[in-house]
Amino acid sequence: MRRSGSIANESGIQAFDMHGARIELHSGYVRVLTSGRPRRRAHGAREVHVPLDALTDISLVKAGLLSKGRIVLSTADRQTLVRFRRVSTSHAQAMVNAIERAIAAQRNPGLTPISRIDAPVAVSEPGPHPAQSASRSGTIDLTDEFRRALSILNHGGSMFLTGKAGTGKSTLIRYFMAHTRRKVVVVAPTGIAALNVGGLTIHRLFSFGPSTTLDDVQTGHYRPGRFAEVIKGMQTLIIDEASMVRADLFDRVEAALRRFGRRPGKPFGGVQVVLVGDLLQLPPVVTDPERAWLEGLYETPYFFSAKAFTRKAFPTVQLTTVFRQLGDQRLTDLLNAVREGVLVDEMRDELNTRTDADFIPPDDEFWLRVAPTNRVVTARNRKALERLDGRLYVHDATVTGDISTFDAPVEDRVEFKIGAQVMLLNNDDRGRWVNGSLGKITGVADDGATVLVALNGGETVDVRPYSWDVTIPQVAGGAMRRVPVGTFTQLPIKLAWAITIHKVQGQTLDRLIVDLTGGTFDYGQVYVALSRATSMNGIVLTRNVLAKDLRTDRRVLRFLAEATQHVAERHVGVGVLTVGAEDRWSRPRPIEIALAFDDGTSLSTLINPERDQSGAREAYGITVDDTALAPKLVEAWSVLARLVKGMTPIGVGIDESLGTIDFELKRQGLVHALPLGINLDPETLTPGERAECEAPTALRRARAALAAHQRLGGSGGTTFAPPEFDEQMSYLLSRDDFAVPRSDPALGELLTISQILSGAILKAKTPQTAFDVDKGIVRAAIAARLASVIGNSAGLAPSLIERLRLLEPLLGEAVVPAETASTTTDLSQVVFLGARVCFTGDAFDMHGRPLARAELKRYTTSIGLIPVESVTKSGCDLLVAAELGTQSNKARAAAKWGKPVISVSQFLQAQIRPEHPAEVPSPQRPQNPTNNLRNEPQGLLHG
Repeated sequence: MRRSGSIANESGIQAFDMHGARIELHSGYVRVLTSGRPRRRAHGAREVHVPLDALTDISLVKAGLLSKGRIVLSTADRQTLVRFRRVSTSHAQAMVNAIERAIAAQRNPGLTPISRIDAPVAVSEPGPHPAQSASRSGTIDLTDEFRRALSILNHGGSMFLTGKAGTGKSTLIRYFMAHTRRKVVVVAPTGIAALNVGGLTIHRLFSFGPSTTLDDVQTGHYRPGRFAEVIKGMQTLIIDEASMVRADLFDRVEAALRRFGRRPGKPFGGVQVVLVGDLLQLPPVVTDPERAWLEGLYETPYFFSAKAFTRKAFPTVQLTTVFRQLGDQRLTDLLNAVREGVLVDEMRDELNTRTDADFIPPDDEFWLRVAPTNRVVTARNRKALERLDGRLYVHDATVTGDISTFDAPVEDRVEFKIGAQVMLLNNDDRGRWVNGSLGKITGVADDGATVLVALNGGETVDVRPYSWDVTIPQVAGGAMRRVPVGTFTQLPIKLAWAITIHKVQGQTLDRLIVDLTGGTFDYGQVYVALSRATSMNGIVLTRNVLAKDLRTDRRVLRFLAEATQHVAERHVGVGVLTVGAEDRWSRPRPIEIALAFDDGTSLSTLINPERDQSGAREAYGITVDDTALAPKLVEAWSVLARLVKGMTPIGVGIDESLGTIDFELKRQGLVHALPLGINLDPETLTPGERAECEAPTALRRARAALAAHQRLGGSGGTTFAPPEFDEQMSYLLSRDDFAVPRSDPALGELLTISQILSGAILKAKTPQTAFDVDKGIVRAAIAARLASVIGNSAGLAPSLIERLRLLEPLLGEAVVPAETASTTTDLSQVVFLGARVCFTGDAFDMHGRPLARAELKRYTTSIGLIPVESVTKSGCDLLVAAELGTQSNKARAAAKWGKPVISVSQFLQAQIRPEHPAEVPSPQRPQNPTNNLRNEPQGLLHG
């Protein structure tokens, strides 16, 4: 093949001549000058401008090779035929490859070192600085990992290519594409990810609509649209950013290829499928309405739980050498720790030296702010808009039908100015931009309904209002469909001085502001944000990174973990009881943890969840009194971690259990790497074992899990690492009789004390044994817990105070502060006509019958009081708690604002004061509130 090489003209434009044509790399487009003779304007030209963002896919260019000397470039609104004189088919193919590499280099200049077009790509053996050679000399380091991946790729095998951010996943794929003769198509799950790799979204390639189901694809209702011929002809499908590919989407891809691929009826239609991505980055998006349906079909939402995925069909190749942070090894080390969720205090302190809450970017430098939530991003962009001079334009949305379930991607009212930096929020039908493209507004039409946006790639486009279909999911016959119920029409733009972390995945930035205001809510967010940067100097944090920000999905760790040669010498059964539900911002919290050791010993401890314990009394028999003086998890873990070091955990749902512990430890500021346990499949257990593994005590669950494992056998998992933190060890509080484990004799005294305290606090047993350790330590520990409970709740129940007094003879002084012990509530002063009453917790009557909140509210109204939903400084007079001592948010608010708190029993038996304070508006008094009280069901009077 002849080529004259690359030149750079005076304006810095890179160009080369090849077979009678000249290719120039301009900002935003490739300019092709040919010597062919044009027949008409639309076909064949002496000068063709091919916008980079207009190319539907670089593989489509290759697919457009027609015959000798003719190449079709697919652009936004037409196909341009470029003719060459005296060019063979092989030379024309080489021309296409060169254009592909040029396009890739333009789109990702910082990540395409091997795609330079000035010389053929060289492959070198490992050298002393492989990363440097890869990024500067146009060569790549052919490591063992690269060799294995390329061997699989070149032999047509499917695979999963993974690795930390910046390890060369994209570089390897581009190298493969530049050297293969296979017809390759690149896709990604989101528009911005597709833009970053110069490909299509999965939905666009396969013409999947919002309501397309797996059943549709399999049974004939579905047909591929615009790219049907591409699907039929492609040999390799590369799916980038695979961490965000949902299991059900992956199954739809397989079904579509099986029907419409090169070899119908074969798995994936005989197409080589290459998954690329880091599973510890952002996970698939699952909306609340879809969650229950998806969980019923798949073990996890990730692609590796899809029915079409097997480890044998998709061997994993993990890359380890990091190139993106070349020259900043410390940032690389920090990112690795963030990625795996084990950023210990010293490393976190080092990262937090980049915190500058008052940082204002210089006007002559481009800094992009990223944040976890749209709320924070919106606030930051609004401030930036206010600082921009010029007229403010406003465009209001148009709505049809029911959009109550629609999470609109853009605000009802869009405000903007000329010069505003914006992001486009839809995929243009003509292919000029995708969801996530960035640009700057340069003009506005007279009607304000059309704006001109100069895209970062260089092209200026006109953007008009776009209509989103509003759909709702419906499940019928096991299949989920989305039914249209309305539309939402608005300009598809939003201000973009700041963008969400989800939108920045896959990009590389020299200057980055990471704004974690409000905290993170999803796995991998901090890692994705920080790993976009090329150096520590290019990062500014608006607040310190906290331990609770480091969220890692243990299901992913389990998938990625390879079989270990280490055989654990000991196992430990783990049982965990939790309270609270899981949603976007919170997770269940442990309320009891138990450990069962293979030497026959075991122990358990209650955990103070520092939240409302709704459901714990009914499900587990654990009351607020029981947990009031229980240690926090971080305190209990200071003891438990020493007992389990070197052991492999066993349990049903062990990933979920350890994930709950990990999340709560980080919420309380402690990072301790937890192992991968051995998960027991409930289907392999006997009915008796299953029942015990669901018992209402954590200790029974732990013992049952260990016994089942000893019967079934099996290996795998990793071991608990020795604790590397200096937390002050706390006593444990157990409702079980346990044998003190022999794994750490130094803890024997502390555990003995824990048994004595547990007997007094939980069972009202008068201690018979004196402490053999410093009583001051025990007093300090109890005093600290008491102070925490009193400060975050409405005080202690009288029954708990009586139990605590049993300890006073052993400790030599009063345990309960006098002011706490003597505090009583005069019901006649707090329960008065017109009082605004709030409720917290699940109430029960004297017969153990649950009292519904609605039932309590009806009773409240009937006696002339006003039920309210929250405890505020001026909108509430009284909090009624199902259990005194609760640390629910409402109880914390009552403590903060000095509101009285009484129990449900006290409330139901209180006499209503006839007077009403003058400052509180009184509702119309019932004719006979006393009769109303007496006429209530008797069960209410004894709740």
